[in-house]
Amino acid sequence: RAHVLLAQIYFEQNEDEAARQHADSALRQDPHLLQALLLQGQLADRRGDSNLALHYFFEAISFDPHDPQTQFLTARQLYRSGAGDQAAPLLRRLTENAPACGENAGEAWWLLGGCYRQQQRWKEAAEAMAAGIELRAANAIDWRELAEVQLRAGDLAAARSSLQMAARLGPGDPDIESLRKRLETATNDPVRLTRGAAASAGDSREQR
Repeated sequence: RAHVLLAQIYFEQNEDEAARQHADSALRQDPHLLQALLLQGQLADRRGDSNLALHYFFEAISFDPHDPQTQFLTARQLYRSGAGDQAAPLLRRLTENAPACGENAGEAWWLLGGCYRQQQRWKEAAEAMAAGIELRAANAIDWRELAEVQLRAGDLAAARSSLQMAARLGPGDPDIESLRKRLETATNDPVRLTRGAAASAGDSREQR
């Protein structure tokens, strides 16, 4: 267990080689040690080795398929690898049990929306991404992506609200202007955006 604790400390300090060595030592003592497997997967992901990361995450989930952290890391890696169809069932399971998901709940909802987006299931994507954006530190790009999915889903009022948040957080983003014109065409009504003002908590609640 000492090796796992040291590996975690080094991982958080971005001292990846030391973290990897201690995780290796932990796995030599116990090949089924969940936290060591997850750390090795995260270290592989940092190095850009998606296949190795998935190897460790799949090994971890085979030992404990019900652990929320293991499910989340495996699903996130699958999504990043372009396997949204495989990630979606894990993410659905997580979002159905949000308390167990803890601090990863917002990201799990957002990634689930991304999976639906890949499949062009626009209404489901919009619902999942709207749930996720309330639980994560969203930036202008996040709000713009949500607005585009809501536009494709036909929820024009929600798209306008999300695009307004995007304009406030990212006033210089040219894609926002492009999306504004598309929304204007869809609504057949002028869409005016307030740019550059700090987003308020009340604005974000408009999604509810």
